[in-house]
Amino acid sequence: LLVAGVDELDPVKFDGDYFYLATRDRVSITHSALEADPIATVPLPFDNSYEYIRGFYLYVAANSKILATLRGGERYFWFAEFMSPWGWSDDTVLDLVDVTQVESAAVTQTVTIEGAYVNSRRIGDKLYLITRYTPALDGLVPFASTTEDQQNNRQLLADIEVDDVLPTIQFGDAAPVPLVTSANCFVPAS
Repeated sequence: LLVAGVDELDPVKFDGDYFYLATRDRVSITHSALEADPIATVPLPFDNSYEYIRGFYLYVAANSKILATLRGGERYFWFAEFMSPWGWSDDTVLDLVDVTQVESAAVTQTVTIEGAYVNSRRIGDKLYLITRYTPALDGLVPFASTTEDQQNNRQLLADIEVDDVLPTIQFGDAAPVPLVTSANCFVPAS
């Protein structure tokens, strides 16, 4: 369902002059969708082999054109990993690519959000992201079967603060900061 004024994530965009094409690890810019040789190619700084470009948004303002490129991955490769919430947790990475001058297109900002990408939309100059985050606790034994492991898990969970298990956001190489705090979350009283 298409809604006027609401842009969706796409692997191909056209601004009237150029086509922007997402491949696994780069954005290529051409005059035609069928053109073999790109005018420019912008590689993205991938951290792992299972990550890929999911698509991007094109934002055109008076003096600039920006691609907001979303990348992430799927960590589950085996059924057992799929069944565990830790198997499908991942980071969502947003790369802002300045394509105002296509010949010198480059990544200008990278934002990393703890949590797997679920969906997104752009309305005007705002990008809305939905991510799913599963915290990983050091020492927690998933599917604990022994009494000792179950007691250790209970103690670990009793000692933890909500803010300690919430996702972070990182701008470039800066230190990660909380994406949300317990003050702006729905937290059960118990």
